[in-house]
Amino acid sequence: MTTINIFTTGTDPEMFARRRDNGVITSVAGLLGCSKEKKLDLSDLVRLQEDNVLAEFDINPCENFQQFNDSIQSGIDLTRALLAQHGLDIAEGVSSHIYSQSELESFDKSAFVFGCTPDYNAMTGQKNPSPAAADPGLRTAGGHVHIGFPKDVRMNRELQMDAGVLCDYYLSLPSLFMDSDTRRKELYGKAGAIRFKDYGIEYRSLSNFWIFKEQL
Repeated sequence: MTTINIFTTGTDPEMFARRRDNGVITSVAGLLGCSKEKKLDLSDLVRLQEDNVLAEFDINPCENFQQFNDSIQSGIDLTRALLAQHGLDIAEGVSSHIYSQSELESFDKSAFVFGCTPDYNAMTGQKNPSPAAADPGLRTAGGHVHIGFPKDVRMNRELQMDAGVLCDYYLSLPSLFMDSDTRRKELYGKAGAIRFKDYGIEYRSLSNFWIFKEQL
């Protein structure tokens, strides 16, 4: 049997949480008992972690759109069920939020840990500047896309950068007409933002707006 090498897709979207009793957007920091270093297995396909104030899940690499879509929906459903145990729900449609000083002071210390490794500009190959917002209460939620190259492709930086530029054309440009949030770009979401991965790239320009829209 001939093995067909194909591109794979994955994602690790971040989501805000809101209180079920009053709808106020809050933090999951220190609440769910998981982290980047110690993820919580929600299923064989989905893992969860706290990321600053956000809940973030990741999925296994997918070989087709239906698998990709189903895995994302499973991640949303499983995360929602876990948040419900803490009186919380996913804040759908929220990609950025500014917390007040009093809210920040009430959060767990992990809400002030920013552990992102650098990303790079796909057009220049240069490292992007570290993010900084004018308001210290600003937090944002990404919907990054991971692209795995076929195993028979000889991967190099030029090819990875080309893939990032193509993502700009086919993902970020259309998103300008669909994603109403502009505040996130104070921190993240610049054009061509990628991380180089041993399997391909992580494309980091998109917010989480698209994960709640099955048609996207």
